[in-house]
This record gives sequence, C-alpha cells and structure tokens, in this order.
Amino acid sequence: MGYFDDALGDCGHCSSSSMSYRSAAVAGMGDIGIQSPSAILAEMQAVGTQVHSLNAEVQANKAKLPDDFLRGWNAFFNEYLTFYGQNEGLLARMWISVYDKTLEYRKQVNDWRDRFEKLVGKKLTTPRATDEPPGGSGIKLPELGTIVTGLAVAVGAAIVLPPLLRSK
Repeated sequence: MGYFDDALGDCGHCSSSSMSYRSAAVAGMGDIGIQSPSAILAEMQAVGTQVHSLNAEVQANKAKLPDDFLRGWNAFFNEYLTFYGQNEGLLARMWISVYDKTLEYRKQVNDWRDRFEKLVGKKLTTPRATDEPPGGSGIKLPELGTIVTGLAVAVGAAIVLPPLLRSK
C-alpha cells in the first residue's frame, strides 16, 4: 500500500505503491505504443490514488460544496471504481483501450480537482497528476508503411532466394 492509501483509508479498489506515472500509449501520428499489463495496472493505481485522495477531501469539505458538484463527483467516483474493478484483471489489461481510458480519467480527476479548489478556496497539498505522463511512450513500433514495405521485401526474398540457392 502507498502513502495515500494508508493516510486516507483507501477502500481497497485502487491501492498503489507509488505515485509515478507511465507514459502515453499512443504518441504522435503514425506511431503505435505498447504498454505492458503491469504498466497499465500501475497507471490505473496511480489514478486511483488521485481519485481516492480527492474523494477524501470532498468528503471532508461536503458542507462547502454545492449539491450539483457533489452529485457529479459521486457519479465520477463510482464510475472510476467500476472501471477499475472491471479492468484490474490481467486479461482486461491486455487491451490498450484500457490504458487510454485510464489517461482520460487522469485528466478528468485533474479537472475535478481544479473545480474543487476553486469552490473551496484552497489549494490541495497532495501531489497533482500530470496531464502528460513523463518519460517515453512505451515500445514504439515503426509506422505502418514501413512495416508493409519490410514485409513485402521479406516475402519477395522468401520467394526469389530459395530457387537461386538451389541452382548453385
């Protein structure tokens, strides 16, 4: 369990051992990024830590917050818990769409945090999730055109070379 889990009494859905963020799965037009299931889980846990941290602040400041904010926040909070519960298993994390959705949730929790700070009139002391994850973007594959060209050359060589080698 991470610091925020211990300090805030995490509900057990999104425990995290670090606040580190993984890089974006898709970076730049034509590039394809690959994230391992463990990297996706780490991102889900980091976002979960942010969600639980903000939820603790929301619960502690309920009296200062308007009802429409509380309803919206509760809907978001429950949606993330459902998303996490449905995607924490290994098979679910085999799909990059889970990582992409996790990145969307990270941006959304930052938006909720900004609204919360504005309504309550104080800055939170917990670390903020970065909008763009630092570091690389997973394993980058070449552009599709490069892959197709390489495959065409390989198939051509497989067709042409065997008869040439046999004739010698």
